[in-house]
Formats: sequence, structure tokens, C-alpha cells
Amino acid sequence: MNTPLYHADHADLDFQQEMQSCLRPRTEQQTRLDFEFDQLRPTTIHFSRSVAWFAGDDPLFCANYLFMKEKDSGKPNHIYRVNMTQPSKHPMYLIGHAVHFLEDKAKLTQIIKEYWNPTYPWKCWEYLSASMTPLAIEATPDFNTLFGVKKKYSDDSSLAMKLWPIQNHRNILRA
Repeated sequence: MNTPLYHADHADLDFQQEMQSCLRPRTEQQTRLDFEFDQLRPTTIHFSRSVAWFAGDDPLFCANYLFMKEKDSGKPNHIYRVNMTQPSKHPMYLIGHAVHFLEDKAKLTQIIKEYWNPTYPWKCWEYLSASMTPLAIEATPDFNTLFGVKKKYSDDSSLAMKLWPIQNHRNILRA
């Protein structure tokens, strides 16, 4: 894979130090969601989302993710260019969308199948791998430069809502 990948983190990561998959703290809802995704995970992916390292193909997208995850944490935001061992590519938006369908097995299954084997024109991708090596630190973009990324994410939201409408729309989880 020749696509440059980027990982957002508050931590200071060691360059050239390969990081292996590990279980991170999860909420009960995230644990349940990962369990559901693992039930339909392709056999070619030998690790759960709950232990995977995540990256994106756009440093702006990674910066936006970190900003939205912990807006006022006061922690430093780092964007790392990384190398991943055999990363798999998936539509990031579907994770947060799927949580709305935990009680609707048929729709949840459709969403999970689309996540593992995308067939629609998604714009925001997450890459999963069992290992990741930070190569360099990138400049953290200014928040004002993130508008284009927000538009792509909004487009993915519109597509997901068209395919699997949410009755009482509210953001429950940011996975």
C-alpha cells in the first residue's frame, strides 16, 4: 500500500518503534459494538477493532477526529505519519452510525457488512492494523483549515442516513 497514513494521538510516540495491538479502555457500548463487528469480520483480518491501531489517509481528518474526541482536554495534539502492517480500509462513519441500530439486528448486519466490504462511495476512511510504526510528526493543522474534511464527513453522514435512516437522530457514540 502506497497511500500515506496518519495517526492522531495525544501521546508522544517513539519514531521507528513498532507498536503492537493492545486492548484499550472501552465503554460498555463500544465493547458491544466491537463484538457485533467481530461477528462479521472477514477471516483475512486476524484482530478485533477493539485492539487495532487506527489511521487515516488525510492528516486533516485525523486532526479533526482528535479535536472532536477531546475538544477541551488541554492535551497536545500530535499527527503522526505512520506505517501499518497490512492495513485494511473501512468507512469510518459507519461505526458511529451502527450504534443507533444495536437493537435492530437486520440493519446492524447491513451496516457491518458495508463496513467490512464497502460498496458505496464513502469519503472518510479509517485504516486498521495489528501494528503501527510512527515515522514522523506532521504539523497539526489549524482548526479553520478543517472545513473540507467536515464536508466529506457530512457527505458520509448523508449517505448513511439515506441508506439507514435514524428515527431519533442524536450522536450517541464517537468510536
